[in-house]
This record gives sequence, C-alpha cells and structure tokens, in this order.
Amino acid sequence: MSLQMNWNTEIPNDTAEVGREILTQDDPYRLVGEGVNDFLSLKDFTDLYSELGRRAICPIILSLITVFQFLENIPDRAAARWAVTRIDWKYALHLPLTWPGFHFSDLSNFRQRLLEHNAEWLIFEKVLEWVRSLGFLKKYGKQRSDSTHLLGSVERLSRLELVWETMRVTLRAIKAAAPEWYQKVIPAAFHEAYAERQSDWRLSKAEVKAEMQKAGRDGFWLLDHLNDGTPPSILELAEVETLRTVWNQQFERRPDSQKVNVRPPSGREKGRI
Repeated sequence: MSLQMNWNTEIPNDTAEVGREILTQDDPYRLVGEGVNDFLSLKDFTDLYSELGRRAICPIILSLITVFQFLENIPDRAAARWAVTRIDWKYALHLPLTWPGFHFSDLSNFRQRLLEHNAEWLIFEKVLEWVRSLGFLKKYGKQRSDSTHLLGSVERLSRLELVWETMRVTLRAIKAAAPEWYQKVIPAAFHEAYAERQSDWRLSKAEVKAEMQKAGRDGFWLLDHLNDGTPPSILELAEVETLRTVWNQQFERRPDSQKVNVRPPSGREKGRI
C-alpha cells in the first residue's frame, strides 16, 4: 500500500463549526483535534509504506483511533463505526461530517504493519505522551499505558469477537447446507449463543476470559461431531475449515478437564495480552 498526502491538517469547516458548538474547550477529543499536528506527521509513517500500490487509509487516523478504542475499551468493529458516527471523534481526526468511514479490518491490518516494522513505540509513545499531558487517562484511574500494552489490550478485545464470529458464520453455513442434521445435532443453546453478531467491549477481563473458555469448548464440541457420519455437504464447507484453523490458532485442548487453554498471541504479539 502507498502513503499519500491524505491527512487534513485543518479541521474541516463543517466539523469545526459543529464541534466548537457542542464540545467544551477542555474536551479531550477537542484538544486532540486542535493539537494533533504538534505531535504526529505523515513523515512518521514513511518507512511503513511503499511508493506504489493502493492508497492507504491515513495512518494518523488509524493511530488515533487505536488509542481511542483503548481508552473507550471497544473492539475494531465498534471503533470503525464510531469514527463515522461520533462528532467528537471526527473533530479529533480532522474528518468532515460526511466522511463514510472504512472497513474495521483495516485497524487490525494497521496494527500488524506497525509490528512488522517494529514501529509501535515510535508512533504510540508520541500519542500516549500527548494524551497523558491532557489528563485523558485520568477517568480510568491508574493503568498501564505503554504502546505494547495498548496494542495488546485492543487485540484482546478482537480475539473474542473473532471466535464468536467464526462460530456464528460456521453454524449458519451448516444450517443452510444440511438443515435436518443441524436440527438433530446442534444444541438449542448454540443457536441462542451464536445466532447474532456479538461484541465484547462492555465485558470485564474476567468475563472475556470466561467467554473465551466457553467459546473454545463449544467449538471443540462442534468439531468433534463433524465425523464420518456427517453429510459431505457439511464437511466440504469452507467455513468448517476456517473453524478448524481459528481454533488451532486460538485454543489448545486440555484432555484432563473440561477447560481449554487460550493460546498466547503468536509472533511479536506473544506475551502482550
């Protein structure tokens, strides 16, 4: 992907007019919007992108959103939506009110790009130092807020959403491919738990841990019931293969108990969440 001059150094007129009416002068998002050019520049990101390829989402925007979702404790999907719907975020991000947004997966891809280039500290230490100076972290009390912990906390939010969504999509595909088998084999509790898309952003760490354990057990139960007697129309589903892959990446069986181990993140993320 290529880095282009796609950062508005000034807050767009429509956002500025509304923002200055509804945001107090000491509102943290207003302060970020009015001071961001003092601590972030597109030059900070030059080494992360090539000169050719599809135009990237502005990395300043993605950097700030990543910090905001850490402060607000929300996953990628919610953060991408809030960047479109919240005026205070648009003020901080120098975006016009009519900005249509981006796909939430761009946030995960951006974090991976930072890690691959060992650049997480370069950018986020600048941002964190600025938000600390604004007192932005006070409302959450004492907390660890270095750049690696920030990325790890955001990633933790996304992992549970990943396994929930994998289960939801897989069960939906199985039901469509073999409705009679689904009705006969799949517990009603699975339908209740995974029928709708879910988000974990209001859960505590303990609740996230418990839900990961539950999802892990449910996924292994489902995989165990995909055997030689299962209709080929199910076994050949791409969603089933995805379920196997995701569960192998995220979980490890514990044969001596009903619990599963949640694997630590792989690669440079290992040990951070």
